[in-house]
Amino acid sequence: MKMRGLMLLLLAIAGLTVLPPLAMAQSLADSGDSSSAAVLPSAGTTHPQLALTYTRPTEKTKLHNYFFDTFGPYPAPRLRLALTKRKALRQSGNKARRATASDLDPTSPSQD
Repeated sequence: MKMRGLMLLLLAIAGLTVLPPLAMAQSLADSGDSSSAAVLPSAGTTHPQLALTYTRPTEKTKLHNYFFDTFGPYPAPRLRLALTKRKALRQSGNKARRATASDLDPTSPSQD
């Protein structure tokens, strides 16, 4: 039974290693070319250079991003997790004790 599982695992790994070479990038087709040219691009095809300049966000975009980060869908699960943890601590009676300066001082007697 273990041999059968091992063979199945090896077969799955071999099958997954074949998949990435099958995926090929798409080429941009010129409007005057036929559809066969889009599949097999010629070696002399030139690609336009991308303009990689940075533009600062506007004040409107900054404000939108601020409100999205503050009140959007991502902070909600973090808030729910924090409130659930706080509620669990209160219900179990294990209140977290804050560290004081005496806790950090190695010369002070321990309060255990």
